[in-house]
Amino acid sequence: AKVRHLIGRRRWFVVANHCEQVAAKRVQLEGIFTGDLADLDPFPGIPPVKELDPDFFAENSKDDTPLHLRMLSPKATRDAAFRMPKEIMPYYLRALRLEERYSGAVLVGTALVEFDTMAKAAGNDYFAENERYTREWERLDNTIKMKEEGDLLFRDAYYDRAVALYGECLDIDKGSADFDGSSNSILRQSSSWPVARSHANDAGGKLHAVLHSNRAACFASMGRYEDAVKESSHAIEIHSMYTKAILRRARCHAKLGQDEKAKADFNRYVMLVEGARDHP
Repeated sequence: AKVRHLIGRRRWFVVANHCEQVAAKRVQLEGIFTGDLADLDPFPGIPPVKELDPDFFAENSKDDTPLHLRMLSPKATRDAAFRMPKEIMPYYLRALRLEERYSGAVLVGTALVEFDTMAKAAGNDYFAENERYTREWERLDNTIKMKEEGDLLFRDAYYDRAVALYGECLDIDKGSADFDGSSNSILRQSSSWPVARSHANDAGGKLHAVLHSNRAACFASMGRYEDAVKESSHAIEIHSMYTKAILRRARCHAKLGQDEKAKADFNRYVMLVEGARDHP
């Protein structure tokens, strides 16, 4: 119920953090369900833990990072995926992707696929709803490929093609049961000329803030400052303290002669940077 609530609010960082805390608590029970208790093991047959420290989220750990801001290492995420309820595993994989924790997401996805394959070979069906994991794995693969290709196009100054590809990457989450399937075409009707989105991607997550910001960078490089302002605003709507998007919007406002708006964004940017410096 908590995961569903967090998903509804598009708080993907918190979704991942909650799943990882659940998994870390489960590690504390490793080795208990043996002998007469074997039938009570909620996660029978899973791979042994290798990297996940059961005390990673403990209040008295050596890490002084607040519990709600801690993130497991990529290798530890692989252990964590097997130690949470199966029904939330796909959401954990999605949260890792949407928060751009790609190394961990790839390790998790690969481990789950390999384990499921071995389980089926032994006559067991580990995943009761295998299609959900397959969809999330495909989205992860498509996200990484599209974003990397978009970045290459941007570096080579193919800005119109890059902005379109970033738009396709934004649309990867459309059509899932958890998101609005409304259409947000990146193109004007009967035109191949890219334009800014009318509103931010409603899936949330760091990934989509970055994609909107990248589209803003493309528009700014093409001298399309109004579109760049719109895309920067979408990024800021998703991530209110995204300093790169705030600074880019300030510069675009200045290019458009919107001095008061530019000043407001510059002041906001300076405040956030100074705050991060004073409270690292």
